[in-house]
Amino acid sequence: MREDFGPAWPQVLVNSSREILGRGPDPAALVDALERARKDLDR
Repeated sequence: MREDFGPAWPQVLVNSSREILGRGPDPAALVDALERARKDLDR
């Protein structure tokens, strides 16, 4: 995935954190969002 975004890679991480934080304050929802983001970034 990093190769697809090239120099814009740092912005991808910022967008991920917004998605994750938007799932709070429920701890289970935060964990779910973190796991999904990790899987998406590993592609």
